[in-house]
Amino acid sequence: MHLHSDLVCIRLGLRVKEAVKIEREVNDSFSH
Repeated sequence: MHLHSDLVCIRLGLRVKEAVKIEREVNDSFSH
């Protein structure tokens, strides 16, 4: 069970990272 929750945390972390990356790209395109 611990391994499963760790995988879920890793997936959530990757999703957050991608979301932040996309937000930065969108902000850059709007600022230019």
